[in-house]
Amino acid sequence: MVVRVTGDVDTLTASLLAAALDDRLVRDSPHRVVDLSGVGFLSAAGITVLVRANERPGLCLVLGHGAAIKPLRVTNALAAFSRYGTVEEALRSLRPS
Repeated sequence: MVVRVTGDVDTLTASLLAAALDDRLVRDSPHRVVDLSGVGFLSAAGITVLVRANERPGLCLVLGHGAAIKPLRVTNALAAFSRYGTVEEALRSLRPS
């Protein structure tokens, strides 16, 4: 399951991301890929949503060279996630060997 996020993830929009990640199809999927490469701004509220979603195993973040990298790094949250440069890399990592 791939959730593509674009635009700003801030106090006003973090609840939309939380709802998308809590959707039954996404929640019941053993592997979830969240593509943040199109995000222009990621606030602490957005990071909180991602950290909570990461409490269940199988979450992969696609960061590319996007704006989400810096706030995740500055808050020391980056190391907690499996992260990839592209959606294809993330999906490939989930395939059984």
